[in-house]
Amino acid sequence: RLPGGADGGRRVADLAALTDVMPTMLGLARVAVPKAVQGRDLLAAPAPDTAPREGVFAAGVKWKPRQFAVQTVDRKLIKDFGTGRAALYDSVGDPWEQKDVAASNGVEAFRLGE
Repeated sequence: RLPGGADGGRRVADLAALTDVMPTMLGLARVAVPKAVQGRDLLAAPAPDTAPREGVFAAGVKWKPRQFAVQTVDRKLIKDFGTGRAALYDSVGDPWEQKDVAASNGVEAFRLGE
């Protein structure tokens, strides 16, 4: 939500990534997004030749630098390369990521982890 409540409650159908923050902010400021920028303006209408994302990738953070994630429309794989552990979640049926389904979906976990 923007200051003053603008766009409050609006949901974006496409997968979003941290790289989308800058182009979205530039779009709100009505500043052209440089061609070299990887992200997308989440509030702008997508270009006709823009396909929906199949997935987005997230790299580790300061407190877990060896942890990475891949998010698709219906799954999220979180892998910790420090411990070797991986967790797979059903993003549609379990949006709060309470039940790790990696053990029963080994092929899917492997496919996302490649």
